[in-house]
Amino acid sequence: MHPGSNTGDDEVRWDDPAYLSDPRRAYDLLRDRCPVARRPADDVWVITGHAEAAACALDAEGFSNRVSSRLQIPNALDGEERRRFRALIDRFLDPSEVVKLAPKFQLIAERLIRTLLAGTFADAVWEIGAPLAVRFQCAWLGWHDEAERPLLEWMRGHRSALHAHTILLGSPRPRSTSKRSLSSSSNRDAEKHVESR
Repeated sequence: MHPGSNTGDDEVRWDDPAYLSDPRRAYDLLRDRCPVARRPADDVWVITGHAEAAACALDAEGFSNRVSSRLQIPNALDGEERRRFRALIDRFLDPSEVVKLAPKFQLIAERLIRTLLAGTFADAVWEIGAPLAVRFQCAWLGWHDEAERPLLEWMRGHRSALHAHTILLGSPRPRSTSKRSLSSSSNRDAEKHVESR
């Protein structure tokens, strides 16, 4: 199948300019025609159908969460290892703990929204979503406000690396020195803020 067109063949053309220019439309078409497709360039299975995604999510024996070269806890763990980390993390996400943070999160959100100009457009990801996520994380972990900038820089660097990988379909995932140093720098900054608590 050709994601960006209405041709009837079953081959997915991941390098098609129509796919690259409008991935959402391409995935919508893909979901209708082929809810499970393999991208051979990097040996990735793309699951766009709800029933198929639910079946994968509910079958811990048949499918693994280990999909990244970087360890993400607990999302990239399976089985007993995942259960151990979830038990450790879940106590911090208990509703009685989260409700205590609600007033602080509400204030953070109100302050951010006030900084946006009324009647103007805002980038929902980088002007609202990312700053809120980072500020909430810092408030929850008790980190200083200075952690926001390096965390946002890390997010942008991570997104750029993923975007470059998507555009260079078939090429190995980029592993540049600058990305490593940015990640290491962000980790050191985060550790510094945790130690200062």
